[in-house]
Amino acid sequence: TTKAIHHDGAEESSSLRFPVCYRPLEHNGLLLRSDSKQGEMSKRLLSNVIMRAITSLPPGKLFLTLIDPRGLGRDFSWLMHLGDYDPRLVQHRVWTEPVHIAHHLGELVRHSEQVIQQLLRDRYRNLFQYNQEAGSLSEPYHLIVWPDFPFGCDETSWKNLVSLLQAGPRCGVAICLQCDESLHWPAFMERSALENSGVKLSVSEDGTVVLLEPALDS
Repeated sequence: TTKAIHHDGAEESSSLRFPVCYRPLEHNGLLLRSDSKQGEMSKRLLSNVIMRAITSLPPGKLFLTLIDPRGLGRDFSWLMHLGDYDPRLVQHRVWTEPVHIAHHLGELVRHSEQVIQQLLRDRYRNLFQYNQEAGSLSEPYHLIVWPDFPFGCDETSWKNLVSLLQAGPRCGVAICLQCDESLHWPAFMERSALENSGVKLSVSEDGTVVLLEPALDS
């Protein structure tokens, strides 16, 4: 928001509109904040991110981890057709049970450890740089999408998620969360782990998407 001061001392505020660039290998996650009324708008934004990711990478080089405990997979049913070609593209299904969510996030943590220790080591900055030289041996990227967060998140899932927020971008693992501000956040969750990293957007009551970045508030 900018302010203009006229000769009579009156102030006039105006807003600047610009596209937001989300770089999965640089930003530790994408966080969309909204309440239940703007949830559908936020989920459409998530769908847009998914489509851009799918169409920006070569076929078979993006594996989606889709988590939807609240909707029981409803929000991602349109993506299940990808599994007809290769079940790995959608990790076989949409994950809805907390125990399965925690297990699969743990698998991605172990995958990240393997990428760091076996592929990147001290030679490559991130998986993208490795893939530039690997050719046919290049590793796929992973995109985790979780609407209505923190619904269905237990303590194990939270610990795995925090680990992936910290190390995931370097290992080609990106995280997109749509946080429902009307939901209760368990005591074991430290929200600063989300607020201090990544690109943060808020969907207002009129559907406007606002970039939550302190340096741009004034």
